[in-house]
Amino acid sequence: MRAIWPDPKISLRTKLPISFEMLEGHYSWATTSFILAFLGWLPLLLGGAAFRESVLAHNLPLVTEQLMTLAMFGMVISIPLSLLSLPPRPSHYHWSRYFLMLFQWVLSPVVAFLSAIPALDSQTRLLFGKYFGEFWVTEKIRKEPKKGN
Repeated sequence: MRAIWPDPKISLRTKLPISFEMLEGHYSWATTSFILAFLGWLPLLLGGAAFRESVLAHNLPLVTEQLMTLAMFGMVISIPLSLLSLPPRPSHYHWSRYFLMLFQWVLSPVVAFLSAIPALDSQTRLLFGKYFGEFWVTEKIRKEPKKGN
């Protein structure tokens, strides 16, 4: 965004969607897993006694459960679709490797939750101005092929 906002050649109509997409992508990556994990119970904890006694408060965990079930249904549909879209299995791989692939899908919610922790840490450091310091780029050198090959 630091590159597109000062550029007068890029219209505001282009800058706004790009900026929104970048902000939404970066912040949802870090917070979505936590929101999904605690959204159903957070209003009960923060709502106070009057909210806890309301009909909405009693139905909120059930509504959240239904939404999570719907999301899980989408994931269950994605599993066979992704396995069907794979290229043919090489002959030197046993058919049991499909179980490992299935296990990866089962672990994907855990991985999504755990990968949000470094993102949240990085964004919190940026918020408080505690930058990591220098970023050292490794110099890339093209290796010349040996003569005679």
